[in-house]
Amino acid sequence: MIAGFVNQDLEPMVPVAILDINGYRWRREVIVDTGFDSDLTLDAEFIGQLGFTPAGQTEMTLADGQTIKCNFYEATVIWDGDYRGVYVMESENQFLLGTNLFRGSTLTVQMWEGGDVVID
Repeated sequence: MIAGFVNQDLEPMVPVAILDINGYRWRREVIVDTGFDSDLTLDAEFIGQLGFTPAGQTEMTLADGQTIKCNFYEATVIWDGDYRGVYVMESENQFLLGTNLFRGSTLTVQMWEGGDVVID
């Protein structure tokens, strides 16, 4: 089970532990984005701190319908106690959790500030 909270902007947030290139664990709160069908987006500055190098480029369609090219990276996260390989998309300023990472799970969100977010 992954437990989080709803922030003041009514965005469901959950913690994600991601390993850098040396195996050190970093924890970040990310927004659960049910409109994003990949694994994870992180901003370029944080990706640089993790020491990742691009695995390639891909196109990503944004919520406004705009299609952009972005770098992607291969990474490892600790998800509900298990190590999982993921793709990280580079964004300008977003930390988003996509539906691919919690596929097959139940997402419960209490939609008020301070409400519970549970992925089980």
